[in-house]
Amino acid sequence: MRDLKEQTNITAMEYNLFWLRISKTVAHQWWFLALILLLQLIPPFTSRSYDLRQWAMVNAYILTHPVKASLTGLFPVFQVTPLILIALLLIIGNKARRIFSAYVAFSYIGIALLQNISISDRYGFAICTANLLTFIILAGMWSWETIFPKNDFTAHKHPFWKYWIVLLALLPFWEPVHPFTLQPDFNPAYILTSGAGLSFCLVTPLYLALLMLYFPRVNKSLLVATGFVGVIISLGNMALEFVIFPIYWWIGILHIPLFIISLVSLWLSVKEIIAQESLAPLDPRVSYEVSNP
Repeated sequence: MRDLKEQTNITAMEYNLFWLRISKTVAHQWWFLALILLLQLIPPFTSRSYDLRQWAMVNAYILTHPVKASLTGLFPVFQVTPLILIALLLIIGNKARRIFSAYVAFSYIGIALLQNISISDRYGFAICTANLLTFIILAGMWSWETIFPKNDFTAHKHPFWKYWIVLLALLPFWEPVHPFTLQPDFNPAYILTSGAGLSFCLVTPLYLALLMLYFPRVNKSLLVATGFVGVIISLGNMALEFVIFPIYWWIGILHIPLFIISLVSLWLSVKEIIAQESLAPLDPRVSYEVSNP
């Protein structure tokens, strides 16, 4: 009877310690998730006044009338460059990882400034403030990865099933949308001209898919941050395109890969943390009190 009680005490202690480790890991590494959520409460800025009740509509207008629309000459550069860098990573591995991370950071700064700022007669100079600040934070995290790399792109054979995530990510990066009708248009030229490389929702699935291909030997904080932002942004955009402006339904379909890939990246990260914590030995230097009825 005494042995059973002692075994119960040990099991309870291990259980409590396990969840204590999990909570500390989440609090230490994921504090920025709360920051990302708080940023979503910042209203858009416009040089012309608007009714705060139209908050969502103003953001929608900014996102559908961004300044990047007048910079189509840049689109091919931001379409080709990530594909070349990803090919280099697959071929030479870590020799290209700093260049890749630096490019992702640079592209997120470009997205923050070009996709979330609008100049129009309706609202004047307008900024989707929440998105702009969020993407700048992500750019900062990718810049840190450039300086102190944790991603390991050492060449190795990947299980064939992992490539489904890459194929899914290529669809939004292609962005097969007719520029005038906004209906499906699978013109292969759009892979070079769509401008998806300057759209967070359309290029991020590609970045996340690459990290997931090499998971778990990647920067997990970076994976979680990018994935979490992907979930938040994709939900907001799908609400816009399926509910507020149903005419954009096909663009809404192209946001589903971001939601799926981001959600899977979060699931992988949580699963990895739980696996690591469950295998970690108890720390004999720490005293844990466990009460038993």
